Amino acid sequence: MCDWGSYFFFTFTLAYAIDSYTANTSEMLIAMCVGKQLISFAFGIYLLDWVLESGYAVVIAGVFTAVLFANNLLVLPFMRYGKQIRTFYAHTWLARMHRRSVKQVITH
Repeated sequence: MCDWGSYFFFTFTLAYAIDSYTANTSEMLIAMCVGKQLISFAFGIYLLDWVLESGYAVVIAGVFTAVLFANNLLVLPFMRYGKQIRTFYAHTWLARMHRRSVKQVITH
C-alpha cells in the first residue's frame, strides 16, 4: 500500500506539473527528481532507527500512510480548482521571476 501510494502521488504530481508548466519542463523535472531523491535518502538514513525505536506498525502503517493519504487527497482540490490556482500564481512575484528564465515555450 505504501509503494502504491507513493507511486500514485508522484505520478499525478509529475503529470500535473508537466501539463501546467510546460515552459520550464526540464528544470522542473530536475527539481522534482532531486527532491524525491532527497526524501528517499533521508528515509534511508533515519527510517531503520525510527522503526526500531517506535515499531513497524507505528511508522509505516501509521505515520507514513497518513502522510501519503493526506497528499493523495490533495489531488481532488487540484482537479477541481487547478486552473484557478494557476491563474492566481501567474500574477505573483515568483511567476514574474520565472518568466525571465523561459527560453523556449513548448505547446501541445
